[in-house]
Amino acid sequence: MLVPMLPLFAAGCRLGRCGHAREMSKEDLAELLKDRSEHVLDEVDATEAQVRSVHGILDGVAADLTAMRKEHQDLRAQLIKALGADRVDRQELERLRRQALDLIDRASARGLGALADTSDVLTAEQRRDLVAQWRRHAH
Repeated sequence: MLVPMLPLFAAGCRLGRCGHAREMSKEDLAELLKDRSEHVLDEVDATEAQVRSVHGILDGVAADLTAMRKEHQDLRAQLIKALGADRVDRQELERLRRQALDLIDRASARGLGALADTSDVLTAEQRRDLVAQWRRHAH
């Protein structure tokens, strides 16, 4: 339901964790994010200018996550190769672990950046309305 948190959901989709049968292109991911943002933006009576701004933010997120997906695939291939070797190199596994943590950190930072960018687009009243909705739907 939360527009700014969509990049974090998208990161999972980009890594193949959201059940989509096919790999999503940058354009497909951008469209998914925009579609899912519409309900939230409607709930806070976002203007057309705000909608366009948020969509621009989500286009950037989609592009960045698409690039990160390639890194994830490369790391996965390296891990499979390392684990399939006759002798497992623990230093190599540690190197891969550190690279994976770096990738996760960058994806998280990108998501938080998108959250801040989206917050800048919305008014204080709109953000308060969203926070009130989140509190009502908290589990």
